[in-house]
Amino acid sequence: MILSCGQAFAADSTLGPWTISADRLTSYTNPERFEAEGDVVISRTDSLTGSGDPLTIKAESVTYYPVDATITARGHVFLEDSGSKVEASTATINLNQRTGSLSNTTIFLVDHELRFSGERVEKIGEASYRFHDGTATACRPHDDHAPDWSIHCSEAKVTIDGMAYLKHATLDIRDVPVLYTPFLALPAKTTRQTGFLFPEFSHSTRNGSGLITPFFIAVSPSSDLTLYPGFFSERGGFTGLEARFIASPSTKGTVIFTTLQDRTEDTLPAGGSNDYRGDGVLRTRQDRYWLGGKMDHGFSERLVMHLDLDFVSDQDYLHEFRDGMAGFEENDQEFRDTFNRGIQEASLNFRESIIQLAGQKDHTSAGIEARYVANGANAPSLAPATHTLPRIKLSHRHPIADLPVSIGWDSEYDLYRQSDDTLIHRLDIFPRLITPLPMGRYLEGAVQGGLHETFYRVEEGDTTTLPGGNGNRNSWELKLTTATTLARDLVFDTEIPTSLTHTFRPGLGYTFIAPGDQNNLPDLDQLDRINPKNNISWQLNNNFLLTETMANASLASRHFGSLKLSQEFDLNEARRDLSIPGDHHRPFTDLDLDLEAYPLSALSFRYQTGLNVYGKGITHYELTGNYRDSNGNRLTIDYTYEKNVSRDLSLATTVRLSKRFSTRYSTTRSLQENHKTGESLSFIYTPQCWEMKLTATEDSEDRRVLLVFSLTGIGKALELNQSGL
Repeated sequence: MILSCGQAFAADSTLGPWTISADRLTSYTNPERFEAEGDVVISRTDSLTGSGDPLTIKAESVTYYPVDATITARGHVFLEDSGSKVEASTATINLNQRTGSLSNTTIFLVDHELRFSGERVEKIGEASYRFHDGTATACRPHDDHAPDWSIHCSEAKVTIDGMAYLKHATLDIRDVPVLYTPFLALPAKTTRQTGFLFPEFSHSTRNGSGLITPFFIAVSPSSDLTLYPGFFSERGGFTGLEARFIASPSTKGTVIFTTLQDRTEDTLPAGGSNDYRGDGVLRTRQDRYWLGGKMDHGFSERLVMHLDLDFVSDQDYLHEFRDGMAGFEENDQEFRDTFNRGIQEASLNFRESIIQLAGQKDHTSAGIEARYVANGANAPSLAPATHTLPRIKLSHRHPIADLPVSIGWDSEYDLYRQSDDTLIHRLDIFPRLITPLPMGRYLEGAVQGGLHETFYRVEEGDTTTLPGGNGNRNSWELKLTTATTLARDLVFDTEIPTSLTHTFRPGLGYTFIAPGDQNNLPDLDQLDRINPKNNISWQLNNNFLLTETMANASLASRHFGSLKLSQEFDLNEARRDLSIPGDHHRPFTDLDLDLEAYPLSALSFRYQTGLNVYGKGITHYELTGNYRDSNGNRLTIDYTYEKNVSRDLSLATTVRLSKRFSTRYSTTRSLQENHKTGESLSFIYTPQCWEMKLTATEDSEDRRVLLVFSLTGIGKALELNQSGL
């Protein structure tokens, strides 16, 4: 056939809804076509058509047939849209139907490390492909060996932002097949979408074999649900539901509910082999559950709400199910990461659910709170639960006319309801005057004083707590403070110009508190008992700021450390009558020291201690150290000492032994009782595209070994959990 050739030129051209650019563009007739060569780019965008997803096709050469809108692309062919990138050696595509065929093809998912490849691929839709003899992996290709892992199949249908369905799939380690399944579904999502997540397998002597198969439901772009249906062979059916939403950084919420229809119960005498944790409280109920959640809502910058939920069926539930995707530890960490507050410790029998509303404007802040306390142990020996329904707080501070005096006002109303139907009202009012003290240019000071008044009323239930049902207490309070600030720069003649700024702030204070009679009043929290004070206090605060001059003449400053000393002198103790032979005045409190040091940006220490000045030595101290470098090595040490009470050591470390291998170790020990509270050792192997983690843990109740394999782009592929070792 003789072809007639038109003009050849470098140009950009519009072909219907598509644009084409190339180094050389030639038009032909009989048949009508365009030949594009050299950095060919064909694209379609929303602005051109008003509909459809953006698509860009790049190749070394392209032949375009306008009659049926078909192109044949050759040489380093790339197809790119908002959800994926496709690479092939050749491709024939109908631009209108978005279908065709490709050879030697690889699909890369945007923001997703998993990729699919095959020699013969059909494009069966706008975002769907069918692979024949396909492969899926997240490992980079190697010239000297096969990928560390890959999944081979006879056929695969891949829908971008959907799922990949594989037939007759085998999981290969290098070139060795280790697992086979006739059907496998993998995520090919670039956005959140409904579907099954990887299941969790477990085994322990107490629970038997377990399986949890989470199912994720994308309700909307800002909310989702996850269902956790499961089963434990020795315990029974397990069900969980997690709901999450994020409307804005200040408005978000997560609620999780798990339940177990337990076949077992504590039937032996307290302290027997079936008394879990040996706490003397037997669990007899079989419908066990936990409801926990957090929610924040920002009505405005000055008005926020916080909600915490925590209800549990029995004292053992959170301990027995600490691990796993729906367990205590994982949810506690998720709450801390999302809401900056976690779940109450699992050992607490009284579980508090709280809703708070707090607002602030100008010189006034207000808040209202309701607190419900549930008896999680269901043990009759525990004291009655006390609920706060509600608590209302109001604080205000405002200057008085043109005087150098301001008025401060703190007030709080509480309605306590006990589980024995006792109602206790408490109104606490603390007005005070605050004024600066004129002490010259180099000294600053302030004085404040007021009357602290508390009223009680007990009604219904047990009124023996407060004879007559009513009571009150008043307390006079006076505080004076004075301080000064001195600063000096120390310059060091080093290779890098460095200076150390030392800020020294000594201060004196006086506190006088004279509470009225409060012995016969209710004692519900720390506000109900005010200790008398007639004390003089002193403190020496030292802060150090290190500043270095960088090569570009910019200054880099960081906190280098601080040293704080403080002590009080009790005037009442100094004047106390010595009525017992051998008794002595001891008006000085312990000398408190707080030392912080940051010798390196990655290293910090803190030492807090109290020294008794009457010959009893150090009464308490806490030493903490933290190291964290850019390579991932970490070390945390926390040692606490309370004289004649406790000596506890906590240590956690992560050591990066090589680029791929690291180890983690943590332990908590009571040195006073020579008792190990908990210990854990992990070995983590992390090549480029998968991870293996072997963890051994031991606590007072159990020993467990956990082996987890995770595949990049897929997630947790296999988990083996053996306890009761």
